Amino acid sequence: DLRYKTAEPFVPLAFPPGDALQVDWGEATVYLNDVKTVINLFCAKMCYSSAPFVLAYHRQNEESFLDAFVHTFQYFGGVPKHVIFDNGKVAVKDGFGANANKQAGYTALAAHYGFEAVFCNPASGNEKGLVEGLVGYIRRNVCVPIPRVKNIEELNVKLEEKCHRYLSHQIRGKEENVEIMLKEEQKALFMLPGYAFDPAKRATARVDRFSTIRFDTNNYSV
Repeated sequence: DLRYKTAEPFVPLAFPPGDALQVDWGEATVYLNDVKTVINLFCAKMCYSSAPFVLAYHRQNEESFLDAFVHTFQYFGGVPKHVIFDNGKVAVKDGFGANANKQAGYTALAAHYGFEAVFCNPASGNEKGLVEGLVGYIRRNVCVPIPRVKNIEELNVKLEEKCHRYLSHQIRGKEENVEIMLKEEQKALFMLPGYAFDPAKRATARVDRFSTIRFDTNNYSV
């Protein structure tokens, strides 16, 4: 066969400090104000230090996705060079992997913070195996037994406390614990911009004869 074959693109599994962050969504069940509820977990993990950060949201939509990045970068005190994600619709308009076209909101976020968005190849969960392991870790260590909280804010406090305690963890094969490696990694991160990205969703709407406008499948009085 004399036809030219291109090599399959891939995401490296070894990363220098500050190079990459892996993110993913997961689900968990909690009691919110005594009501059993399925919530969405935004999970992020630095690829060099394995330092985690997790936030809970009611919905897995673009606003939550962008808002999670704002808090994640603030938590780590800087921005990595690359963010590795799968091909979820909150980030990808069409295509996949190296041919993915970002949603407008994700494009604006990446430009604001100066990182490069990297999308995994189809059926290649190993390309973001660190963060997929984090989803299971949070389910086992925070959501079993099912936690009872008043609201999402209280749950997020618990999640951040668990992530902070993980910093003392010693990963097999590493000379230092996660906290020491994170401090080394933070020196290589891009500085945060002068102001945070605004993840709000905007739309132009027409007022109807009932003095309401329609936004995101709901009608609101003006």
